[in-house]
Amino acid sequence: DQPEESALLALEVDLLNRGNGGLAQDADVFNALRTAMGRLQPLPVLDGQFDSVLALAVMPDGHTAVAGSEDGRVVLLALDGQGQSKALGTFPAAVRAVALRPAGDLAAAAVGRQVYLFDLRQRAVSSRLLAEGASGVTSLAFDSSGVHLAAGSLDGAVRLFDVGSDTNPAIALPGTASNRVTSVAFSPDGKTLGVAASKGGGLLWNMGSPGAVPRTVCAGIDVRSIAFAPDGKSVACGSAQGQIVRVSLGGADRPATLAGHRSSVNSLAFDHSGTSLASASSDGSVRVWNLARPQEQAIVLPGHESWVWAVAFTPGGDRLVSGGADRKVRTWPARTEVLSRMLCGVVAGRAGQKQLTQEAWRKYMPADLAYPKDGPCVARSGP
Repeated sequence: DQPEESALLALEVDLLNRGNGGLAQDADVFNALRTAMGRLQPLPVLDGQFDSVLALAVMPDGHTAVAGSEDGRVVLLALDGQGQSKALGTFPAAVRAVALRPAGDLAAAAVGRQVYLFDLRQRAVSSRLLAEGASGVTSLAFDSSGVHLAAGSLDGAVRLFDVGSDTNPAIALPGTASNRVTSVAFSPDGKTLGVAASKGGGLLWNMGSPGAVPRTVCAGIDVRSIAFAPDGKSVACGSAQGQIVRVSLGGADRPATLAGHRSSVNSLAFDHSGTSLASASSDGSVRVWNLARPQEQAIVLPGHESWVWAVAFTPGGDRLVSGGADRKVRTWPARTEVLSRMLCGVVAGRAGQKQLTQEAWRKYMPADLAYPKDGPCVARSGP
């Protein structure tokens, strides 16, 4: 079995699936394409630069990311593996969370009990200590304006900082009742802050009245991660048991459960359209869920050799970036059409065959399909 033949066969199956009105994100087709790509040109993997990768945030350019690691490093990564990665800082404690301001000019990192800010506009990146708390900081998130930074801690404290001011005190939010905070996230409009608590479910604060009692979602669940849909109308909670619960904030729909992970869901990310949800788990896998067809099988991305702590989409939603305890950062195509386009580019750049032989066509394809005039990549790019 030749790698080029496997690639061409996977591309033909993808074309056939699309032509017959099949699922655009069919898990079996995606896996066939991914396996074929792996045999021809493995997807980028960054390793050897850090210890366990605990946190990731992708820059607006989609080609670089900020990573935080167990050995106290904050690194600006070139995701294609071709560029030079840049150390932003090295600290004596693990970096358990990172966050990027939407403009991409300011990064935040949680180092033990401290929160540092990094000005990314300067060639020689400078950092400053923003705050120090009574307990380890587990999670960070900027709001859409880039003015406010939320920080959640092991002791249940949630604090809100004005990053443009050295004099305004942090606002402490009530409601976590000393439950360990595992994740924080702002709604897209910045009007709501979501907090994942290890025993208290998900808590939602109205930023117009942050001192008020928060709303509870995903009640009774040990929530390890939380994320808002891009339209702000729903929230997803990742549980310690491996389930993902989606809750409509309008209250019109009953909570829906996505099941498949076998262990804690440590990180969640919606793509820009809100049609895909990525999840990273301690079971060593990353999954991509088709929210338009939640009953369908999720795409499973294997490859990490241990717990996966972080996952993020690039801004255009074409790629996923994940990092874990195996000390690796992996970059994945996030959609079938992106993967098939990449595979066609690899096939075109190789000296091998560009079309299945008639013998292979008769062997693998349905008997009622006539042998095509062109290969699958020509057919894909045609009118």
